[in-house]
Amino acid sequence: MLLYTHGSSLEHDTGPGHPERAERIRAILRALDAAALPGIVRREAPEAGLEDIARAHPEPYPSRTLARIPATGRDYLDPDTVVSPGSRKAALTAAGGAVAAVEAVLAALAGGAAVAGHDWSPFLGFAGGRGVGTAMGALLVNAPAGVAVLGAGLAAGRLARRTSFGCFLAFLALVPVLARVHGRRGALAGAAVLVPLLAKRVAGNAPPAGPNRLRVYLTRLVHDQDEPPGR
Repeated sequence: MLLYTHGSSLEHDTGPGHPERAERIRAILRALDAAALPGIVRREAPEAGLEDIARAHPEPYPSRTLARIPATGRDYLDPDTVVSPGSRKAALTAAGGAVAAVEAVLAALAGGAAVAGHDWSPFLGFAGGRGVGTAMGALLVNAPAGVAVLGAGLAAGRLARRTSFGCFLAFLALVPVLARVHGRRGALAGAAVLVPLLAKRVAGNAPPAGPNRLRVYLTRLVHDQDEPPGR
């Protein structure tokens, strides 16, 4: 789990008794600490720019709202919405955390889409390569340790003259290694490229012929060919 927070949320002073007071944030963070959930990666939320906010709330709404925030004391934007001097930073980092979380997911999906586009290119009649190089390029941006994992599999496979099997072993290690090194975001990036990599190996560029299709599919998965090596 990727958790974006920022200390500025505690400076959003809405006054005692308000349901959106800072104590709510403290209670949530305490509950997460007490639960000791595995795999939580905490990041400091960046500030969103007005151009980011304008994707959901076109101008002049963002600028006018921020301009209403007082230098001292509190003000009411409406009967329920209280703002104070710390509200500007709190609002911008809240929006920035949401943008950063969405971008993390979209970056992983974009990497997977790049591999799928290479594997099933519409310009080649939905045929294509295996996508290992494309996956390494995507991981270089999203989870750099994945480049080392796939590169090691390629190198070991070539030394053993079993490149496809070396890649298969690297595929098995990819998500666990990225989860360890980069957390859930890395695991997501690895899974996004791994799905089309494995699907392409199994599907190939044509369905298998003959009665033993299951055996062929398994052989493709492990060795990326229809017959086991040596046959």
